[in-house]
Amino acid sequence: MEDVEKKDTLPNPHLQLLQEKEQFRPLLEQAIHNDPNFQTINGLGLFAHNLQNELYSTNSISKGDLGRKISNSGIELAARVPATLIDRTDVDLGYETQNIAAWLRKKGLDAKLKGRQRVRFSGGNETKANNATETWFSQEDFTPGGLVLAYEYLAQKMTEHSALSEQPEDKKVLKLASVMASIVSEEIRSVVLEGKALDANTTKAILKNPLADAGIEIVDKV
Repeated sequence: MEDVEKKDTLPNPHLQLLQEKEQFRPLLEQAIHNDPNFQTINGLGLFAHNLQNELYSTNSISKGDLGRKISNSGIELAARVPATLIDRTDVDLGYETQNIAAWLRKKGLDAKLKGRQRVRFSGGNETKANNATETWFSQEDFTPGGLVLAYEYLAQKMTEHSALSEQPEDKKVLKLASVMASIVSEEIRSVVLEGKALDANTTKAILKNPLADAGIEIVDKV
């Protein structure tokens, strides 16, 4: 009977993730409301850099077993891509492919650039808005669920900016940024709920076509 009672009190990872997402949601909505820069290309770029830094160094997720699994997944490498893609006008897809490849190699996969190495991104011309903040959240805000929701938001907003753009190269950059933000969210979710990173087959199924649209091919690691 005692074992049953102990089992019933163990945290449900699905429920905990949902609760963490809901706890982060009003903080996200407050940032959107208080800072007009937050949803611009510039603001999204700053936010993506903030999030990548959290994955790399935040105490709230870097300690303990969960933090080790997130670190071992190499997802911080993939998280660099949505940040660095949109913070410049001269986009080096060779550099972005290297970051993607470094993450994929942990899964027995690799990435090769098959298309053009450099593309122009007009959104990189956006100047920083007045009073733009460097960060909108504290370290403690970034629970795993908070990070999942944050990357879902990034992916959504980049998709929206892509749909509004009339420039083919801008669309290409923003679509790639969106899909990489989305896969970061899925990777964190997998680590939290399944106790491990996405496997090679799942990753390839999600990314093969979107990466191909950007001229990047997923291959098996040699």
